[in-house]
Formats: sequence, C-alpha cells, structure tokens
Amino acid sequence: MLRNPIRFSLSVLLPGLMLAACGPVPDSSEPMEPEALGVAESAMCSNAAVTSLTLSGVSTYAGEMAGAGTYAVSYPANAAFVAFYIDGVEASSGRASGGATGTWSFSKSAVACGTRTFTVTAWPMVVASDGSWSKCTSNPSMTITRSVSEPCPGKCEINGRTYSNGYVNPASGCQICDVSQSQTSWSFYGAGYANTNGYCKPLVRGGAVCAGTSPKMGQPCSVNTDCYLLCSELL
Repeated sequence: MLRNPIRFSLSVLLPGLMLAACGPVPDSSEPMEPEALGVAESAMCSNAAVTSLTLSGVSTYAGEMAGAGTYAVSYPANAAFVAFYIDGVEASSGRASGGATGTWSFSKSAVACGTRTFTVTAWPMVVASDGSWSKCTSNPSMTITRSVSEPCPGKCEINGRTYSNGYVNPASGCQICDVSQSQTSWSFYGAGYANTNGYCKPLVRGGAVCAGTSPKMGQPCSVNTDCYLLCSELL
C-alpha cells in the first residue's frame, strides 16, 4: 500500500523545525555571564564602607619613600584594599594587613628628590571562607594626600619648592638657600644668628659691627640685641 507522500515529508521535517525554533541545547561548561557576577558582587558588598583611614607618617630618605597608617571597615566588609600613588601614578596596591580593622604600610625606592605628592586610597573588601574576595570599588572609600619632600643634593627644599644653593629668599633679602646651614629652611647670610630684634652679622669689615637704631651703632656688637633691623643696614 502506498504511503501519503505529504504526511511522510512532514513527519521527517517537524523534528528539525522544532529544534531550530527552540535553539541549540545549552552547554553546561560555558562560563557564567558577567552580569551575574556583578550582581553577586553587589550583594556581597551591600552597605560595606571604609569608616576610618589614618596616616601615621610618610617621608622620603635616600630616595626611598615609606609610610604607614590604619583603617577600619563596616560590615559586611572584613578587610580593606589599599592603593598608593606618587604624583598621581599608582606605585602599588593590595590587601591591607588585618580584618575589619588593621594597618597598612608602604615602601617605594628610587623616588625622585624634591617635593612629591603621596596619596593612599582604601576600599572595603569582603573575604569569603574559601579565600575568595570581592573588592567593593563602588562603595564608600577614603583617601589621604600629603606632600613629601627630600632635598636634592646641593639644593634647598623649602615650603614645597626647590631652590639652588645661594638663591635669595624672595620675601627677605637677608636670607638665602645655604645648604651648608640647612636644606629645609632659609639661612641668614654668613654664620650669624637671628633673634626677635633682627640679625647680627658677626664679621663686617673684619669685626662684628652694630648698625640700625641701636645706640651702639657702628660699635662692636656684644649682646644679641645689637642686631641689624634691615638688610639694607648691613655695612
């Protein structure tokens, strides 16, 4: 007996049409969608925040900058992630030492002399029991910024600016950068001394001479009050 050719063709095509309409069978080995990971991290970081960030101190010596401080985070965070920057460029980053409270430290060699800008930023972290962790970068963080100076050889570093040896203080013509006396503050000309009344230059024309409004003007200086009041009064 002959089969109905139309019915036979449909019986062959229908299964293929159903597979095409439903799409391929999912591969269970495919990774989770990034959106799902983001949702999971958001849930873990909910309400986490850095509640305290302190800087105990930071300085530079012989080209090595070092600093330290403390932090605290709020639940559900149980750790902190810190990043360190010098002049806006990240120098290092990583998990701080401790749990909900702890300490951080920083050290970097080959730092250029002069005045540098140091910045530390802390974010809350959630560390799971299996050791995996989430850095909550969208949650409240804290940042501290400080200026750090180390004088360059043969120069002065004063109030965040670098001056060559012998440079005259723009605010006081009686003071200069004298690296033999100080690299971090202005020095008076020569090996004199300063007090509230002015400046005594010990050797003028071969001897210590007083000037200005002192009654002993033009006579040898004997006490600290026998001082020059203005730089223009130096003989």
